[in-house]
Order: sequence, then structure tokens, then C-alpha cells
Amino acid sequence: MSDLDFKCLLRSLALTLLFSFCLPAKADNVCARKGVSLQVLGSGGSDLANGRAGAAYLLWIDHRARVLVNAGAGSAANFVRNSADFADLDLVLLNNLHADTWADLPVMLRTSYYGQRKNSLPIIAPAGNNLLTGPRQLFDFWEQVSVAEIYPAELLASAARPILPLIPFHIEPVQVPAIEKIWSSFRNSRLSVQSLPVDFGNIPAVAWLVDTGDIRILFAGNLSAASFGQLPRLTDSVHTLVAHLSIDQGQRGLLSRVHTKPSAIARMATRLKAGSLLLGHRMGRTLGTEEQVLGHIRKEYEGSVLFAEDSRCLYLQPDD
Repeated sequence: MSDLDFKCLLRSLALTLLFSFCLPAKADNVCARKGVSLQVLGSGGSDLANGRAGAAYLLWIDHRARVLVNAGAGSAANFVRNSADFADLDLVLLNNLHADTWADLPVMLRTSYYGQRKNSLPIIAPAGNNLLTGPRQLFDFWEQVSVAEIYPAELLASAARPILPLIPFHIEPVQVPAIEKIWSSFRNSRLSVQSLPVDFGNIPAVAWLVDTGDIRILFAGNLSAASFGQLPRLTDSVHTLVAHLSIDQGQRGLLSRVHTKPSAIARMATRLKAGSLLLGHRMGRTLGTEEQVLGHIRKEYEGSVLFAEDSRCLYLQPDD
């Protein structure tokens, strides 16, 4: 781990300790129901436009939050606000390791200290490269931090009880291929997961397919239009395609080469026979253009189109 990565992690730890004591109260959640539901924990992009939390999604299965996909800034508060329990998670999936993709994950891990989770938690992300640290190096850091490294020695000397680690369970960082190879090594009684490497410039990135048996959801993440053409390698059809609305149809230059325009998203939704299309990661440059975006999409795709909003819940029925 580089000195810069280590300093960033220390800064993240300091913010975690600060904000873990000021999360909102829980409320009833319509996603906590029988069947499969998809909840938007964060609908914004890296610019947090209009106060939106950064991109994050939570898959609920039979009343419990089972899969967290990304954890953009602000999503931890929405995780708590919507009565999700960290102890229920089967795994965490990250499309890439840009800081805005996992920014609130340290906060969630820290607050889990006050919960009931005891079993290990897989955190699965693409392998790093010469620009970005991989998941093993990034999240192993958290298991090395103990209360003894945070509080003054004189305070610890007078402690009546043994000092516990900040995270009372094992983090299981798993790195998946970021080049060509499909990964499909996670399965339990509720769901299976596959990843496909995608092109996001020089940033390692993957798309995630989560299959509950009756429902398949594809979380495309950040990727170029060329990579959208590779997604059928994972599946020929999906119930819901979750795509990032990072640019509008008129975008030119570098951003148009590493992100996907609405028309290309629509073509892929049609090719994947998606019953619905959820547009998240809504950057400020796309807000207010919903009518134009929908117009471009409707030329290529006839299914349901939804614009992500923080805490929005989608109930996914197999016969949709």
C-alpha cells in the first residue's frame, strides 16, 4: 500500500469515527417484505449533485437486506434510515475501487461494532492495477486497526473490560479478474453472483449479475459504450438493468469515451430483454434533462424506465 493510500485510509477512519455517532433514526421500510426488492441508497454521482447520496443499491430478499452494491458518500445514513441491518448482508459488491464507489463503506463497517454481526463478510471488487489498490490491500487495513490504536494509552490502562477491535468480525476481501475472465464463485441458498470485466478507461471495473433464481439484476456500473456490447456474455436476459446516467446524449470528448450515452444504454436494455431500466449515478450535468434522456431512450427501448431517487424501493416480481 502506498503512502498516499495509507493517508487516505487514515483520513477515512477519522471521518468514520466522527460520523458513526450521528446517523439518523431508523424508520419502517417498504422494501422489507416477502420476495425481492431493490432499494436505491444513493442516486447521485461523485459530485453529490442536489444533495443526493453517492451511488449505492441494496437488494432485499424476504424481509432482509442481503446484497449491498457500492457505498457512495451519504449512503450509510440511508442504510440506517431504511432499517437495514448490517448483520443480514451476505456480501458487498463494488463495481470499481474509485473512492466515491466505497466512500461510506468504512462508516458502515464501523457502526457494525454496535450490531449483532459475527460471521465474516465478503467484500468483492475488481483486482487493482498500478493506479488503484486492490480490495485485499484496501480492506485488510480495517482489520489491523484496534481501539488501542485510537484511544490514549492512559485511558486504555484504566479500562475495566478487554479492548475489542473496531470491527467485531472478519472482513473477507475478494478480488475478481478485471480483464476478460468471467468470475462466478459466489453462491448460497438465496442467490448467485457473477462478474464481467468492463472498460472504464484505465480504472479496473466490472459489471455484476445477481441471480436470485426468479430474478436477475445486472448492475452495469461505470463503463464505456463498447463494454455494454459485452454484457450478453453474462446473460441473455435480465429482469432489471441498473445503469449509470453519468452523461447526456450530447456529451463529447473524454467523458463520452469512458461513460455511456442514453441511446447506448437503451440499446443494451433492449438486447438484454430488460423488463425495467433503472438509471442511477445521476451526475449534476444530467439533472433537469430527464425529458430529453427519456426521448432518446424511447427510440431504442420500450420497457419501464425509472430515474433513481434516494431511498426509492422497487418491488421486483418474476412475471414483470
